[in-house]
Parts: sequence; C-alpha cells; structure tokens
Amino acid sequence: MLTDHWYTLQQSRIDPLYFEIHENHEVVKEVKVLFSLPKIPRGFQTLDDIFTWLSNTEKSLAKKYAYRLLAMRNYSKAAICKKLEGKGFGFLVISELLQSLEKLGFLSDDSFFQALVVKLARRGYGPLYIEKKVQEMGGDKSCVRNLMDVNLRKEAFSKALLKMKKKSGTQKAIALFKRGFDWSDCKDSCGCSSFRDSF
Repeated sequence: MLTDHWYTLQQSRIDPLYFEIHENHEVVKEVKVLFSLPKIPRGFQTLDDIFTWLSNTEKSLAKKYAYRLLAMRNYSKAAICKKLEGKGFGFLVISELLQSLEKLGFLSDDSFFQALVVKLARRGYGPLYIEKKVQEMGGDKSCVRNLMDVNLRKEAFSKALLKMKKKSGTQKAIALFKRGFDWSDCKDSCGCSSFRDSF
C-alpha cells in the first residue's frame, strides 16, 4: 500500500530511453534505461528503492537472456558480450555475469573455439579460413594451428576436394585456396606446380 509520500517511475513521453521519477506527481529526476523494463511497480518509498529495483532488474534480465542464448548453442565470451550489449545491458552487469558463467562452467572460450575449429575443418575449410573466422569472433587465431593436427588437416582437405569434383587443375587449386588452405598445398595436390607461386 502506498503512503502519502511516494515515488513512481514512468517512461518519458519525449524520449522512450528516459524514465521520469515522480515524487507526489512531480518530476524530480530522469534516468536513462537502455534495456527493456518489465512491469514497473506502482510505487517506491524512497529514491534508493527505485535504483535498487532498476539494478536488480537489469541483472536478472541479463542473466535470463544469457541463459536462454546458451541453452540454444555455445557462444564465445566476445559474442555473448555483444549480444548482451545489443540488449542495452551495462558494462559492469555484463562483466559480472560473464565471470559468473565462466565459474559455473557455462562459458568457456577454449571449448567454444575448439568446437568451432573442428566443425569448420570437417566442413572442408582450411586453417587460413578458420583463423579468420576465429579472429572475427574474438578469439586468438594462433589456437587454430595448435588444434588442427595432421589428421584433422587431412580430413579438411579431403572434404574440400570432394566438393570440387567438377573442377580440375588451376580452378581446383584456386577454389581450395579460397577455402583457406596453403597455396603450396593447393597447387601441388592439383598438379599445378608450374602455376606462378606469387598468386
């Protein structure tokens, strides 16, 4: 039940990113809220109650969103951070949440990038292509060379060759090169050793 003196939080009619704090129907402060708020309580006894509710709500919403994302598939720290930022959650909330997820074992860059390297290699992509993808997703490209052992490299190259049955010679070598394999391996395997090395 509201007392004779209370505060309310209402979305601004001028800028939807701002919320007005009303004290007995008079605006006393504006706060910027970048994330989507659920149903707002009818009233608060103090200003501190409002900011505590906003802080707890942001943490709760960020956690629920992160868990929902991770329930669907694995993410790198950089990728899930970008998703959370896109929803308007603040830096400190995201940092604390990522640390918590790591401690609980729900978020691991090592596991994520290891799985990514294996997946792309088994789809017929070479180390150069995979390094680029890992870098784009916020990882260290040096992990690719460590993770791609001789057998995985052979498997990736074999898969790529199967996708190029209709190509031959130089065309096949160029196609393999575009899939991220070393140029020397591409031209040697396709009988293009006379093709210029400076391609």
